Amino acid sequence: MPNQQRMLRMADLDWGEQLVQVIRKGTQTSQWLPASAEAFVWLRLYLAELDAPLDPRQQLWRTLRRRDCGAGPQHQPIKTFGSAQAASPHPAPPS
Repeated sequence: MPNQQRMLRMADLDWGEQLVQVIRKGTQTSQWLPASAEAFVWLRLYLAELDAPLDPRQQLWRTLRRRDCGAGPQHQPIKTFGSAQAASPHPAPPS
């Protein structure tokens, strides 16, 4: 099974229009989709807790703790939404 996961980067966010760029599974074309204002609030809270600003090409979701993978302690990308949600220090908003 080919890897169908694509990491979200800072460049994939349009903060002013509240859009997120996705890659369509079948055609591999990019498409900008609307996201909720609340999603961007949660993103802003997450980014405020990082110790350094992200480059637009960097993956958005990273662990808040550092791991030593041989090259010294470095932030590691979070591979799934469930992991990102579990790593969040903020409780999930009420439905």
